Amino acid sequence: MARQQQETPKPTAPPVPPEGPELLDVDGALKRLGGKRWIYARVLHQFISDCSHFVETMGHCLANQDRQGIARLTHKMKGATSQVGATALYTMTLELERAVARPSTDIAIENLIAFEKRIQQTVASINDFIVSQEMQTESVTQPSSQPGKRPPADLLESIRRLASEGRFSQIERRIDMLEREDRDTKPFCEGVREHIRKYDEAALIAYINRWP
Repeated sequence: MARQQQETPKPTAPPVPPEGPELLDVDGALKRLGGKRWIYARVLHQFISDCSHFVETMGHCLANQDRQGIARLTHKMKGATSQVGATALYTMTLELERAVARPSTDIAIENLIAFEKRIQQTVASINDFIVSQEMQTESVTQPSSQPGKRPPADLLESIRRLASEGRFSQIERRIDMLEREDRDTKPFCEGVREHIRKYDEAALIAYINRWP
């Protein structure tokens, strides 16, 4: 009986690579900002600045077991990635948040290394988008529809810091006090309250930046 000839295996097609993660959801971010592209431009530039020292600062907090600093940094990054529409980085922020909450730093450092690479990819995507859209931040310093007295510089800086930490209740207490002391600052205070009601950190910071 003749030996059956072995069939040559047919070549298989290479697997289709999965779609890459969505680095920047522009439409979703603009929707959250009411379609205001100039605000989005400011938010993107601020996000790039915030990302530049994130890994270094987080590494320092991990090395010193600074749990408060770790929590503050992850909370701020989670809000920032959500605001700019950095979808993939936001997902990784949630994973990093869980990793850095553990007592051991080994897993947290591994996550941080991967996180740094995703930051680089996201920032590159943002820069490409800014260039392609020729986005410019608006040069207006004070809203013409809301004339009023300029608040003290130290108060503006304090509000920026509190907003970046998500401490909206403290901001509200400060502007209430400011308005009681100086009624000419009412237009400014009303603008701050509007953003506080929306719990919109990025838009609030952008608004503050319009009062140099």
